[in-house]
Amino acid sequence: MIDHDRAAPNGPGTALLLVTLLGAVLRLFFLDHQSLWLDEVSSLRNARAFGQGGLDALAAVDQIAPLHSVALWLSTSLGGTGAVAARMPSVLAGIATIPLVHLAALRMFGSRQAALFAALLTAISPFGIWYSQEGRMYALLMLATCAYVCVAWPIVARPLRLGELAALAAITLLGLGMHHYMALLSASFGLFLLVKDRGIRRASLAWAASQIAAALVFSYWMLLTAEKVGGAAGNEKPGFLLWVPYTVYTFVVGFSFGPTTADLAMAGSNAARVALAQAPAILLVAVPTAILGLRALRRLRRSNREAALWLAIWLVGPIMLAVLSTLVTNISFNVRYVVTSFPALMILLGLALADLPWARLPALLRGARDAAPARDGHVRVGMAAGAALLACMLVATVNIYANPAYARADMRALARFLKHPPGHPILVADNDLVSKMLAFYGTPGLPVPMQASYLTDRPRPPQVWQALARDLPASGREVWLIEYRSWETDPQRYLRAQLDRHGQLLGRHDWPGVAVRRYRVVGEVAKAGRRGAPATREGTQGGQS
Repeated sequence: MIDHDRAAPNGPGTALLLVTLLGAVLRLFFLDHQSLWLDEVSSLRNARAFGQGGLDALAAVDQIAPLHSVALWLSTSLGGTGAVAARMPSVLAGIATIPLVHLAALRMFGSRQAALFAALLTAISPFGIWYSQEGRMYALLMLATCAYVCVAWPIVARPLRLGELAALAAITLLGLGMHHYMALLSASFGLFLLVKDRGIRRASLAWAASQIAAALVFSYWMLLTAEKVGGAAGNEKPGFLLWVPYTVYTFVVGFSFGPTTADLAMAGSNAARVALAQAPAILLVAVPTAILGLRALRRLRRSNREAALWLAIWLVGPIMLAVLSTLVTNISFNVRYVVTSFPALMILLGLALADLPWARLPALLRGARDAAPARDGHVRVGMAAGAALLACMLVATVNIYANPAYARADMRALARFLKHPPGHPILVADNDLVSKMLAFYGTPGLPVPMQASYLTDRPRPPQVWQALARDLPASGREVWLIEYRSWETDPQRYLRAQLDRHGQLLGRHDWPGVAVRRYRVVGEVAKAGRRGAPATREGTQGGQS
């Protein structure tokens, strides 16, 4: 068992406080710098529905687990519907997760140093920061995950007390109330108990009773949304074999290092080609992660057997269950659905970093030979991997704020731009979800025929082009094409190709995640476009993690 620093003095408490404060600063920094994105606006709609009619009204508009909507309703009731109020529940949950990761690691392995490294990695994690600055439920699900492990872990040594079982049932219910996939964590812990005990014991039965109690209470929400059960969720993603490695990669550096989610989504089945183009950045993350992972595994072989077993199942179980669920449900795989595994990776990497003699770093840099050369070589490789990984995480964190390629779609800027467009142009969109976002920011949406539909078969891009060509006046009025989440509705850029072919590009306006291309299409050219417009259905592909 890793207990060499269990008896450390009060210093680690101060260090944990500083690490938590660092995490708080990173999560509050530029909180409203990026505009709300599509799913956050959906969350605000759900919160408004709950405020107007309670759970029944919420169930009528969305089947998603309800407790985040309740928390968001409370937050927006106090602070309005701006980005700060919408994201504050996630910020607070993200901050609270840092000391809970520390507590979970400390309870499992008894090492204050490993626990502190795990907390530090969580604090600076671009993945953790991203979801702590998003008005969705995933930061709260991470918090429930860590609380679950902290409360359930004593079952390894003894049966849980009645108060612990009640707390565990409440935490499970809260987690399910944040997202249905809290069930994946519960199932993984049940698998751990079966493997650990090589059967079912009374302590495990008591644990199972707490989970059943939580599930029974949550079943009320399932009944309210029964008509929506089985509906599709997420966008289908190619590259089945890459889902798991991409998840680990994303846990380490988030969505702001290497290939962007938009690039991967637009590439569709050619996503591997995008990954190859970004191979240096990917290897810069993958190699240090693999080195530290191997060091951690070596350390786990000498540690508490139960803790090592649970850490492995905690990391792999929810991810694999989510992957397998895509085979039997209409729910696509998404990294955010398996955030329950994220703390396990932070603890694993924390163990690897704690196993390195950082106090000897100056001597190793000077080439001191007070230990066996082979041992020094292994230590240097481990420290280099640790430094490289921390550097990648810090760069990815900076990219969240500084690199527009990794930012959320700036629909706030688009709405301002379209508020009073000069010359009354004809507006066309390759995804009708843009109207939902424009309406949220107080700008009128587009006519239905002029935007490709996300949810229905019509209008598709060819039908939008036909409507545009039919309605174009001979005066040569400008046409503005809004490109937003094109991988969902127009992955082949059909509308852009037609306008490039039949019109003159006058200018382009770009913001993160959205662009406006301004064209002039005269009547004669429009007639040619009308004659050449095919009536085929444009397929969809891709998705965003």
